[in-house]
Parts: sequence; C-alpha cells; structure tokens
Amino acid sequence: MAKFFIYARKSSEDEEKQILSIEAQIQELRDFAKKENLDIIDEFVETKTAKEPGRPIFNQMLDKIEKAEAEGILAWHPDRLARNSIDGGKIIWLLDIGKIQSLKFPTFWFEPTPQGKFMLNIAFGQSKYYVDNLSENVKRGLRQKLRRGEWPGQAPIGYVNNLRNHTIEIDREKMPIIRKLFKAYATGKYTLKELADLSLSLGLVSQRKRKGLSVAVIQRMLENNFYIGLFTYRGEIYEGKHKPIIDKITFDKVQQILKQRAKPRKTKTLLDFPFRGIFKCGECGRSVTGEQHIKKSGLIFRYYRCTKKNTICHQEFIRETDLAKQIDKVVSKFAWPENWISKMFDQVEKWKNEKEQSTKSLAKPLKGELQKVETKISKLLDAHLEGLLEADEYHNKKAELIEKKMALKQKIAQLGQKGNHWLEPLENWLKEVNQIQNLISGNNLGEKGEFLRKLGSNRQILDGKIVFDPVGVWKTYLNLFGREQICLAADPAPRRGAGEAKRLTNLVWRRGWDLNPRYR
Repeated sequence: MAKFFIYARKSSEDEEKQILSIEAQIQELRDFAKKENLDIIDEFVETKTAKEPGRPIFNQMLDKIEKAEAEGILAWHPDRLARNSIDGGKIIWLLDIGKIQSLKFPTFWFEPTPQGKFMLNIAFGQSKYYVDNLSENVKRGLRQKLRRGEWPGQAPIGYVNNLRNHTIEIDREKMPIIRKLFKAYATGKYTLKELADLSLSLGLVSQRKRKGLSVAVIQRMLENNFYIGLFTYRGEIYEGKHKPIIDKITFDKVQQILKQRAKPRKTKTLLDFPFRGIFKCGECGRSVTGEQHIKKSGLIFRYYRCTKKNTICHQEFIRETDLAKQIDKVVSKFAWPENWISKMFDQVEKWKNEKEQSTKSLAKPLKGELQKVETKISKLLDAHLEGLLEADEYHNKKAELIEKKMALKQKIAQLGQKGNHWLEPLENWLKEVNQIQNLISGNNLGEKGEFLRKLGSNRQILDGKIVFDPVGVWKTYLNLFGREQICLAADPAPRRGAGEAKRLTNLVWRRGWDLNPRYR
C-alpha cells in the first residue's frame, strides 16, 4: 500500500482564519483518506503563499518524498501545492521519475497517466493565472473606486465604513466633536497638546486602543482634507462622494495656523557669490571659490581664488569687480547692432508667416474631412437612438469613426510641427542676443555669470584671465560671422610665480560685413 503525506496550506495573514481554514482542510482530508483507505504517515501544514517558490515546509515534504519516505500526496486541490511554475514543474518532474506515484484531491481528478499529467499542468497553469490576474484586477477596481470618489480604506475619525453598501458615512456621535476641535484650533488659542486634552475631555478616543488621541494623530486629523469632501491618494487629490464635516474657510484657517507654528528648519546662511561654481583653476584644476573680508573701516572686499585643495598652486586671487569687467568684455563680443537685430526679427517673422500659410493650406482638406467624420458620428448616434441601428453595429461603426477622427487630428497636429523645429530656437537665441546690451549695462552679476555658462564650457581662471571654449550655437555664431576665438589657451606646463598663458587674438569685427543670412 502506498504511503501518503497530507499537505494543507492557507496564505491568509489573519491567524484565526488560517487556523480555522487549515483545520477544516485537515478534517476533510482525513475523512477522505479514511474513505479511500489511504495510509497517511505524516501531515504538513503551512501558512505561506504559493505564488512564489521557497516554502520551507513544502520543500521539506518533497525532500522526504525524494528519500522514498512516502509515494503520494493528499491535498484539497492542486492550487494548495503550487501557484508558481517552479513548484508546479517540480511536482510534475517527481511524477515523471516515479518518486511521486499518486496524487489525491477531494475536489480534482488525477491519475498518473499522460492525460492526468496534462490536466494537472492545466490546473497549475490556472492557479498561476489566478495569482497573476488577481493583482491587476485589484488595481483596476481601485482605480475605478477612485474615479467614483470613494476612499479605498478605513474611514478617518468622524466617519464610519458602511459594510453593506461599501460607502463611508458620517459618524453622528463623533461629528460634533470633530467640528469643535477644528473650530477651537482655528481660533489660535490652542496648541496641539491642549487640543488632544480637549478631545479626551469631549470623549473622543482611538477606535482600536480606546485611549486618548496622541498629538501626532490630532495633527494628521487637522491636516486631512477628507473632512472638507476631498481625499488624497498617492499624492493625487480626488473629489470624494462622502459628505464634508468641516467648511473650507475653517479648514484653511487651521492650515494657516499649522504652517505658522511649524518649526522652521535651521539652515546655514551662505554669502552670495554670483560667480562661485562657474570656474575652475586653470593651473591645478581645483574649484574657484569666493571670499569676503571686511576691514575695520567697514570696507568690504570680495574676491575669488583657487581652493588649492591637496595641491600646490601658484594662482593668485582676483577681485569680483575685475572678474565682472572681464565677463562684460567677453559677453560684449557677442552683441549685435540694433539694426541687425531688427532685421533678423523681421526675417524670422516673415518665415513664420510663410510657414503658417503653408500649414493652413495643407490642413484645410484634412479639417474638412474631420468635420465630415464628426457629422457622421452625430448622425450615427441619432440613428441608434431612433432604433435604426442595433447596439453592436452602432459601437463597431462608432469605433471606426473615432479611430479615423483621432488619425486626422494627429495629422493636422503634425503639420503644425513639421518644418517648424528650427524657427523657435532661432527666435529664442535672438532674444538672448538682444538682451546682451542690457546685461552689460546692468549690475546683476548672477545673470552675467549664468550667461557665461551658456557661452562656453571648460571655464577657467588662469593668471587672472578668463579661459573657456565656446559651445553650441555660440561657437557656430563665431564661425558664421568670421570671428576669431575669444578664449585663451592655458599653458599645460605652468611655471612658478604666474603660469604663462598664450593669448589667442581678440575678437574683431569684419568691417563692411552686411547681415543677409541665407539658411539652407
């Protein structure tokens, strides 16, 4: 006679439900074994999910089967044994090699034949599909619940969950207390601790521990927008179907008081150095930082220097005023005469108008076709409402027309974008060029530093001079208008005292150049 193991499993995390369910399984399996005259030598009980491999008791049972301590397993259903492909495959493999000679289920037929193994495989596959699909179904249901404005959880204090119709209703006993607490805090005369004491004196206690509410719970309650008919789920605000307890004016007053009384974070006050973080040292490559010194006379000196961190560097400091003058000089090289700017803006506007006219002419037939489709959809609905079309036919034809409508809208949108990708960047760049004169004449050092960031990379200070490589459109601009590089090339072998730098020639306008760009 074959020897059998009984295996019972329940994955619920509720301990009482686990015990009751498992006891019911064990009793049913024992009765079945007695009826079928099966020799049961041991029972295995587990309270873990089978959707993932790695159940210790299940693996212990299979180890004993491989050691020939038993030849069969008795379980309530195949899904008690496996809900994942690894454990299911292991059961099938032990059947193939004869380690398991029989599987018995009160609710499922099985014989160790090719047909039986095929049916068992299907049962394992269905169990895995159930697990995979369950999560998606739960998420889908949750999304639908949120769309309906239903809070997907336990109701906060002042409300109760109606388990019959799955709604949230006002707790008539606690509602007046909640209102008193909000109005009391809105006066500004109560602290959170005093409000917690007041709530206890009014008889408001926690739902589980039946104790007074802590300060943290009181604060969360005051911040909860559920009480004004809204709720927040995963950072998104939804309009709830539940009735509000607190009016918005009172709630806003409470939020304002909470914000005023919040402990401010202590932050270290840093001096504002507009050029800090922009440059590196041209000799050692370390960062250039800013410093400020105040003399006894009250004079303030601000300058920038190499940090010289963990290295020997011979670069000296440079005053902030001198650095600002150099940046003005560099930026001024990119300035245009006003008549050039106006001509370019006029040309860009002309190109935009030409593009707009071209787009309109191309989009006109598409818009006409779109209007026809919308008319067909309207007539289709009328025909359906008058009973001339069955529901299935109406939905099929409507789906075709909607798909055609979306395709036409996409084509129209693409026409507006096609060929226009270069006009907007050009216009934005011209606006930046147009602001250069204002930038130079102004005193906003931060804006000057940020503009220099746009002009080039590898920004360095070497021997008190700015060194950088023009990049992007600014480099192209230099090439287009025949200007020479304005950056300085650093000597890769700095010498003691003051590292020598080779000057490349200054930026010079080509006289007689007329602005008449032709873009291919």
